[in-house]
Amino acid sequence: MSTEAAAPRSPHRHPSHFHRARSHGRLRVRRTLAIFAVTFAVIVGVGAALTSTQAPIRHAACPPVQPCGVPAAPVKPLVALSVFKSAQSGFSLEYDGSIFTVAHRDGAGVTLQVQFRDGTTGAMNVQAARGLSPSEAIAERVKLLNGSISQLARDGDPADELLGAEIGLRSGSGAVYRGDLASPQGVSQSVQIAIESATNGRTTILATVLAPTQHAGPQSELYAIADQIINSVRWSAGAASS
Repeated sequence: MSTEAAAPRSPHRHPSHFHRARSHGRLRVRRTLAIFAVTFAVIVGVGAALTSTQAPIRHAACPPVQPCGVPAAPVKPLVALSVFKSAQSGFSLEYDGSIFTVAHRDGAGVTLQVQFRDGTTGAMNVQAARGLSPSEAIAERVKLLNGSISQLARDGDPADELLGAEIGLRSGSGAVYRGDLASPQGVSQSVQIAIESATNGRTTILATVLAPTQHAGPQSELYAIADQIINSVRWSAGAASS
C-alpha cells in the first residue's frame, strides 16, 4: 500500500469494457462487503480497548508540486508463506502466517489481523467485488465503514497520499481515510484506512488496510508488508461470472 506503503514489527485502465454481474450478484457482493466491515470494526475495536488513545502522528507538509512522502523502510521478504485462494473468483495471495492470523475467510476473500506490541490491533482485507468497478468498490467499502468508524473522512495530508495504487501488478484506484473507532468498552482509537482496488475486466479486487494511526502511514512496517501481499495477488484467467 504505497502511501508509500507498509506491518508491524514482525507481529505495502480499467479495460474499455467492464463486465457487470447480475443485480442479485451485486447484492451478494454488498452483503459480503458488510461482513468484512463488521469484522474490521471488531478486530480493531477490541485492540483499541487494550491501550490508551494516542494522538495521530502528523507528517510535515510537502513542498507544492513535488512528490510527497518518504520511501518506506525495507522489510524482510515474506517467509513461511501461507496461501489463500478465493473459491468464488479464483484469485490467490500469499501472506506470512507468523505475522498475520486469519480473522475471517470465505469464498470472496480473507481478513487478516495482526497484534502490535502496544496491544493494539491492525487488519487487512483482500476480497473480490464482482460486479463493481474499482471506484464503486472503494465507495461501497467507505460507505460500510462509515457505520463503524466515526468522523470518517479523506486523509488530506499529502504525505499520506497513495502513490501508484495497484493490485497484483494491475493499475487501479486508491484512497486514504482517517477516523475514530470505539471499542465496546468505549475507548476511542484514531485509525487510518488505506483502500486500493483494481480489475482485470472480469473481477474487481478490493484491498483494505486498517490500523491505529501510530502503526499506519508511509514508513510503517504494516504498509510495507501489505504491499508485499497485494503484489503477491495472482488473478484468475478464467474466473466464472457470479
